[in-house]
Amino acid sequence: MNEYKKSYGGLVLLFVIYIAALTVAVFLPFNTKGMTLITMNISCIWFVLLTYVIYKTERIYWYTGVMYEEARDVPSEKRKEYAKKHFERFAAYAVLYLVYSVVSGFMKLSVGMDVTFMCVGVIAVAISTINIKLE
Repeated sequence: MNEYKKSYGGLVLLFVIYIAALTVAVFLPFNTKGMTLITMNISCIWFVLLTYVIYKTERIYWYTGVMYEEARDVPSEKRKEYAKKHFERFAAYAVLYLVYSVVSGFMKLSVGMDVTFMCVGVIAVAISTINIKLE
């Protein structure tokens, strides 16, 4: 990166993509169970996409609690390393939730279980990133 500029345009675009994906999902011909699993997986994939874009653009100040000035003053390699650790954790959970979704679909687990597994998992992953430090 030549110059590290403060910008939230990419974050706004990602939110628009997320809302569009959820809107399209509403019109899919699935029952409540199918719609729940689809929307939960869209959310997991969006978290992965968000963390990947943060990794590629080094915009670590978007949501991780790092201030722009702090991010600007750290070398590019450190920003990328920091962002990559976030990406890896969210990607691992997205894969886990996708596998869970297949199992849940075959075993006909409750929709409440699907939502709980997703919410608790994402919260756990988010909390697990607290120990990632920008050094």
